[in-house]
Amino acid sequence: MQIIPIDNKNLVRAYRNKVLTDSLLVAEKFRKKHKNVIQKIEDLMIIDDYNGLNFQPVEYTDLKGENRKMYQMDRKSFAVLAMGFTGKKALQWKIKFVGAFEAMEEILMRHKNLEWQHDRQTGKAKRLELTSSIQKVVDLARGQGSSNADRYYTAFTKLIYGQVFNLKNVPDNFRDILDERALRKLRLIEEHAALLLDETVKGVNDYHEPYQVLKRKLTALLDVVGRLSLDVSA
Repeated sequence: MQIIPIDNKNLVRAYRNKVLTDSLLVAEKFRKKHKNVIQKIEDLMIIDDYNGLNFQPVEYTDLKGENRKMYQMDRKSFAVLAMGFTGKKALQWKIKFVGAFEAMEEILMRHKNLEWQHDRQTGKAKRLELTSSIQKVVDLARGQGSSNADRYYTAFTKLIYGQVFNLKNVPDNFRDILDERALRKLRLIEEHAALLLDETVKGVNDYHEPYQVLKRKLTALLDVVGRLSLDVSA
C-alpha cells in the first residue's frame, strides 16, 4: 500500500484532481477510535454492491515509526460514513468537513479552468501556424488561376474537424465547447497538419493535391492514434 504523510492541519487535501480526507482525521475530529472507524468503513465496503463508494486503503507512519493502515475517501464516501455520527459536535464537524470539500473542489475547478484557458491560447497559436500553411495552398491555387482559392480555409478546417471528431457539420464556436483533452489532441493534429501542408506545397504542381494528400495522411494517422467522439447536440 502507498504510504502518505499525515496532515492534521487540513480536513481535506487534493490528490490527482480529487479531494480526499482520511479515516484518521475522521476518527480524531469525531472522537472515535480509529480501529472502529476502519471497521465501519470495511462494513460499508462489504455491502456496497454497486461500488458507489470510494474508500482506498493507504498506510501512514505513526509516532512510533510503524506503518499503519487507514482509508482515504471522497466527499460522498465521507458523507455516508459520517451519516451514523450523531450529536451536536458531530453535526458541527460534518458541516466543517463538507465546507472544506467544497472549498478545495472550487480551488481545483479554478485551476482546471486556468489550464483550459492556457490550452485555448496555445491552441490559437497553433491555429495561426495552420492558417499560415493554408495560405500557401491558397497562394498556389490563385497562381494557377483558381477563382475559389479562399474556400480552402474552410475546407481544411472541416477536413481536420471531420477526421478528429467524426463530424460532418461543425457548430458555431466549436472550439469553445471542447474540453482540455480534446483541445490538446486537436492542437497536436493541427500542428501536424501544418507541417504536412508545408512539405506538400513544396513538391506539387496541382493546387488540388495538398488537400488530398492531407486527407489521406490524416486518415492513416488517426486510424492508428484514434479519433474522439464528441456530442455536439446540446
